[in-house]
Amino acid sequence: MAEDLRALERRHVIGAHVRLPLTLARGEGAWVFDEDGTRYLDLYGGHAVTVLGHAHPEVTAAVQRQAAELLFYSAVAWSPARARAAAALTRFFPPNLEKVMFVNSGAEANENALKIARRFRDRRKVIAFRGGFHGRTYGAGSVTGLAPYDRQHKDHVPGTIMCRWGDLDEVRAKLGGDVAAVILEPVQSLQGCRTATREFLQGLEDLCRARAAALILDEIQTTPARCGAPSAALLHGITPHIVTTAKGIANGVPCAAVLVDRALSETIEGPELGTTFGGGPLAMAACEATLGAIERDRLWERAARLGAWLRERLAGVPGVTEVRGLGLLLGVALDRPAKPVAATLRERHRVLAGTASDPNVLRWIPPITIGEDELAQGVDARRAALEVTA
Repeated sequence: MAEDLRALERRHVIGAHVRLPLTLARGEGAWVFDEDGTRYLDLYGGHAVTVLGHAHPEVTAAVQRQAAELLFYSAVAWSPARARAAAALTRFFPPNLEKVMFVNSGAEANENALKIARRFRDRRKVIAFRGGFHGRTYGAGSVTGLAPYDRQHKDHVPGTIMCRWGDLDEVRAKLGGDVAAVILEPVQSLQGCRTATREFLQGLEDLCRARAAALILDEIQTTPARCGAPSAALLHGITPHIVTTAKGIANGVPCAAVLVDRALSETIEGPELGTTFGGGPLAMAACEATLGAIERDRLWERAARLGAWLRERLAGVPGVTEVRGLGLLLGVALDRPAKPVAATLRERHRVLAGTASDPNVLRWIPPITIGEDELAQGVDARRAALEVTA
């Protein structure tokens, strides 16, 4: 049956993804199960999405209740769930970011962030960084500096200026009065979890404020709480003008958001921004339940503690040369290609890990509710997989 359904999907669904050789049927906590009932330890979280783990009971119950009451209506109507979710989301960020626009994906969030910034002072240019990834849509792809995604569009939105990661002097030289914004991720996850320093982020904020440009922080993977703090902005003590977030904010239900500085939000007029499905009741119920559980249990502290625990143990594994990232968004650099190691982990040890554009990096992005015993199992599997692929 599974092979028949794979054939059916292959026939009718555009092959835009490189799929793993497994068909997943259900999930529970840090585990997923294939159609035969074989379980896999999920240290990748479906691209950093299942922040609370699979089938989290509070999120599941919230989705079930909302689906039975009102599955969908667009943002033309007021929504209690949207009001509560927006208020909860702002508590994860600096207090200047008190206005929220809900959308459907990280790429859509970045598209709208760029639109807001360009319109603010009627400037067109945007500074981005090599190694950054902001989405596959036209505008988000134009500020992506990571191969092969930066070549997916023959033409880019005019005005993108690429700078070297971590080079404040280059940004200072290129950040003129015609630049609308600087956009970056605090952790370049897809690049291999290359991580910005506090000094670099604070320096960018100072430059942006001096030149009247917007600082856009792409926190699509670092929030909510995955970085070991409610957000990377709070972790590093910076106050961006705009933040984008997605991935885990509704624990698997498609949901994303743009948070905007209160003063900047006053320049947004009428219907110039909009999206049909963004902020719909079902997504808002999932978002509210996800953020509520994280905030109640202060799960960012757990992410910080488990991230430090994991770093210490991975650093002692032969074949590991470096561990990058924040909290439970980690890139593990190896002394060999990562894809064969990931395949061995999956096929022999039933452990799922991600790879990166850096061919020697495996990414670990597990649920922040994962247990130490489960992480220890992952470390042991990593050690065994490296011995096999040596």
